[in-house]
Amino acid sequence: QQQQQQQRRRRRPGVQESRLAASEVAELERLLDQATLSRSTIEEIMYYCLSRAEAARDCVRIVVGSILTGADFDGGRLGPAAAVARLFALSDVLLNGHATVRNASSFPRHARPQLVPVFERLAQVRRECGPIARGELDGRVFAVLGAWRESLAFGSELIAELNNAYLGKSAAQPQQGGAAAASPDSIDGEPLSC
Repeated sequence: QQQQQQQRRRRRPGVQESRLAASEVAELERLLDQATLSRSTIEEIMYYCLSRAEAARDCVRIVVGSILTGADFDGGRLGPAAAVARLFALSDVLLNGHATVRNASSFPRHARPQLVPVFERLAQVRRECGPIARGELDGRVFAVLGAWRESLAFGSELIAELNNAYLGKSAAQPQQGGAAAASPDSIDGEPLSC
């Protein structure tokens, strides 16, 4: 009985989670597959997810999965530009969890347990890049971490853990550069107004 009471307390009253329909899953996958570093494509994904906030768990699973699978939905290799575009889309969804959309605040809660694997996957993409592409990837990933740190979306311990996962360091190793080196001139990573 105590367990049931705890579960009831954890649930937000009046918020019911639903699932995305198969057509909505296909549309989100299409948007992610066609995502570029252009703000308009990233914004389209963010709005698509936020307008389906009652299915936040599914939206996060699909966006995170698009980074973790290591391939585009058509089976091609996931390159740095596609990985960053998907990271920017995830970041914009998470940073806009404050939107006045019912259940929007659940996006960060569903994403948090999957963030370390996302940054480990980004580290793998980083290792596959040449030096110029690696520098561009680093700047963009660190800009996202910096935006998350500044917005207080996630605690400093998690940001450090994500930074270390991306750089392939253990938690005990000192950080160099990383989130602290994020460029204020980044093309994304900042919350959009809804």
